[in-house]
Amino acid sequence: MAFDWLGQQALLGRLSQALVTGHVAHAYLFLGPEKCGKRTLARHFAQAILCAHPRSDGWGCGQCADCQRFLSGNHADFIVVEPAEGRKTVTVEQIRGLVRTVAVAPYEGKKRVVLLPRVDGIAPAAQHAMLKTLEEPPQHTVFLLTASAADRVLATVRSRMALLRVPPVPTGDIIAMLRSRGLDEEQARSFAAMADGAPGRALDISENPQQAALRDQALDMLGDLLSAGQAEIARLAAGLAAIKEDVPAVLDAWLSVIRDGWLIKNGRPCAQVDRQVWTQNQIAPLPVLRLAAMARAILEAKRNLEGNASFQMTVDALLIALLEEE
Repeated sequence: MAFDWLGQQALLGRLSQALVTGHVAHAYLFLGPEKCGKRTLARHFAQAILCAHPRSDGWGCGQCADCQRFLSGNHADFIVVEPAEGRKTVTVEQIRGLVRTVAVAPYEGKKRVVLLPRVDGIAPAAQHAMLKTLEEPPQHTVFLLTASAADRVLATVRSRMALLRVPPVPTGDIIAMLRSRGLDEEQARSFAAMADGAPGRALDISENPQQAALRDQALDMLGDLLSAGQAEIARLAAGLAAIKEDVPAVLDAWLSVIRDGWLIKNGRPCAQVDRQVWTQNQIAPLPVLRLAAMARAILEAKRNLEGNASFQMTVDALLIALLEEE
C-alpha cells in the first residue's frame, strides 16, 4: 500500500477501492476524535485524487508533476479553507467565495479538491452557505471535510456527504510508533495512554513534556474538587482561568480518566496505566450514572468553549455539574 496510516487499514481499504474503481464521491466527512489523523488522511486522499499516474492501489505516485506540486503546497487545484487572519473560524463570506471558485473549471487538471478542516467549528450560517453546492456539486470538485463532533455539523450538510469514521488508534500501535521515534518503553506507554487513541496527541506530548505535566495538574485539580467539594470551586475556577489556553487539554484529561474509571468498574484494564491507582481510588468508586453525567458535562463545556461562550460562566457551571450527585 502506498500510504500506510496507523491503525486505519479498513478505512484505507475503502478509500483505495473508491480510487481504483473511479467511484469517488463528490464529498466526504472524516469524523473522529481530535488529532486522530483525519486531516492527514484527507490530505493523502486529496493527493491521490489529483495524481496524474496513481499506483495500482489508487494512491498517489509521489513522482508526477501533480504530486510534486501537491507535496510542495503549490497545487492550484487543491484548496484548503482556513480561518482568515484574526478570525477563529471560517466565515460566511469565505464560504461564498469558495462557492464562486468551484463553479469554474479546475486550473491544472480534471479535478479540484477542497479541504475544509473542523467544519464542526463553523457557524451554522456558514455551513448553510455551502449547502446548495453540496446538493448540486460541480462534477470536477471533491469536498473533504473533517469534524470531531457530528452533532455540530448541520444534518442537511451531513446527509449530502459520504461519512468516514476515523476510529481511535489502538494504544499498542501508538506505542510502536513512539518506540520507532526513539522513546523508551516506559515513556512510550505513558504517552500513548495519555493520547487516548490520537497519534497526533501522542506526538505532541512526546515533543512537549509540559503536556504530561499538564495532565497531572489536571488530575490533581479534579481530585481536589471531588475531595473538597463546593469549597474548591472558586479556587479551581481561578486556576483554570490562569491556564485558559490549556483548558481544552485539561477537559480532555478529565474525560480520559472518567473513561478509565468506567473501565475499571467493568473489570477492564485502565488505559492510563501510570495513573491506575489514582483512578481506582478517586474515580472508579463513583456510581456509573454519575460518571456518565460528568462526561456529559465536560463534553458540553467543550462545545460551549468552542462556540465562544463565556469562559467564566462555562467553567463555573462545569465545576458545579461535576459535583452533582445522580
